[in-house]
Amino acid sequence: EIDNKADPDQVAKKKKKIIIILSFLLFILLFISVYLYFTNTEDLILKKDISSKPKPNSILIFTSPINVRAFIQNLGWDDRYKAVAIGKATAQALKPYTDPIISKSQTIKDCVELAKSLK
Repeated sequence: EIDNKADPDQVAKKKKKIIIILSFLLFILLFISVYLYFTNTEDLILKKDISSKPKPNSILIFTSPINVRAFIQNLGWDDRYKAVAIGKATAQALKPYTDPIISKSQTIKDCVELAKSLK
């Protein structure tokens, strides 16, 4: 706590210490964020019961590369699936498994419309 009646130099020193501490904490948070961003996210994906696996010939919509990785890690890939990707990065993540169809715009609505047109 800073006493506003205190010596202005003392107040300035205390404020400077607080700013240094906050800057250090922000640096640590930034470091942790960057570390988590660049580390293997496979360990962060929760495993699900494979009884929820889609039926063969299903048309699946993927909205991000991490969704692709989670799906593959948990349920695998059936060559009879068709995939709709919301964008190029998601399509790139699907390339090892299938030839995805990319939505004309990056909206869920357009992905759903595209999936419906594939039936």
